[in-house]
Amino acid sequence: MKHGAAWWILIGWWWYLCFAWWVYPIKWFLSRKSSNSVSENQGRLLHEAEGHIINFLRNSSGGTALQVDVKRTLPGDLTPYFDQAVHELYQNGKIKTSKEGGRIRLELV
Repeated sequence: MKHGAAWWILIGWWWYLCFAWWVYPIKWFLSRKSSNSVSENQGRLLHEAEGHIINFLRNSSGGTALQVDVKRTLPGDLTPYFDQAVHELYQNGKIKTSKEGGRIRLELV
C-alpha cells in the first residue's frame, strides 16, 4: 500500500512527539552537567598553576625569577594555564612584574 506525502509528514511528527522531545532535554542536561565539570577542572588546574608559580618564586633567590624560567618548571598539564595564572596573581596583588630588556621578571610581593 502506497502512502502520500501528508501521511509520511504525519508519521514523522508522531515519531518526533513520542521520542525526540525526550531526547533533547536529556541531551541538554547532560551537556550542561559535563561543561560544569570541565570548568571545575579548569579552575582546579588554574589554582594549581598559581600555587606552583608562588612556590617557585618563594624557593627562588630573593623571590624573583624570569617568566620563562617559571614557565619551564610547570608540569605539562598546567602550561596552558600559565598566562592566566600570572594574570590572576598580578590582579590579586600577589606578584608584580618588571621588564628587563625583552624579558619579564616576576617578583613575589
